[in-house]
Amino acid sequence: MAGSAPTAPTTAPAPSPPPPAPPATAPPPASSAYDPALAPLVPTGQHTASAAPPPDAPPTSDYPPSVPPPPEPFGTAGRFVITGSFALSAGFTGHSPSDATSFSVRFVPALDYFVARNLSLGGFVLGTYDNATTSIPYAKIDTTTSAVGLGVSVGYNVPISQLFSWWLRSELAFALAHRKNEGTLAQGLSSTGAVSGSSTDEEVLVASLYLPFLLHPVPHFFIGFGPEAFYDLVHKVGAGDDQRFHFGASSTVGGWF
Repeated sequence: MAGSAPTAPTTAPAPSPPPPAPPATAPPPASSAYDPALAPLVPTGQHTASAAPPPDAPPTSDYPPSVPPPPEPFGTAGRFVITGSFALSAGFTGHSPSDATSFSVRFVPALDYFVARNLSLGGFVLGTYDNATTSIPYAKIDTTTSAVGLGVSVGYNVPISQLFSWWLRSELAFALAHRKNEGTLAQGLSSTGAVSGSSTDEEVLVASLYLPFLLHPVPHFFIGFGPEAFYDLVHKVGAGDDQRFHFGASSTVGGWF
């Protein structure tokens, strides 16, 4: 047909670009003791560090728990012992022709050392005071004796149980003594009550035995009581001799370290 314009060729539309890829998600955070979801349950200002796991239980054993060793017994080698024997006595003796009163004090502190198991060596100091008054129908006689001395001892302890032992001791001592005698006549024989007196010095070398039984109520302390005896090897009284023998009993108290 005349005068008609030509038509343009038709083209297909260009394809649309693909949609952008979604952003990559971050990996979940490492687990911790603090969970944001539990934040309302955590007090403000309180640390949120996880508590340490409980320690493992101690291993069990078929053996009983250890027991501390018992205290060292009396008589252990290398130990010192301090003792103090003390005696105080007073008495009255009545006789048909006369009466007598007496008073005496004796103190003997000692230091011993166990050189071996139950074997001891030691030394001591002794001090004594004695006063005796004898009354007869026409006179009264006062005798006062004081003495000081030094001695050495050898001992052996015999264990009996944890509470008891027997400490056998032999001793040798030298002492100086002073004796004073004073007599007073009754007023019927003298208008003034005449007084006469004398004094003597004594030197004594004495051997003795002391065998106390000891009670140990607590560690490192004891009390004891037992027989004793002594015999004068030498006893010079002025220009003469006066040997004595004595048997009795006495107490002691002491401690060791």
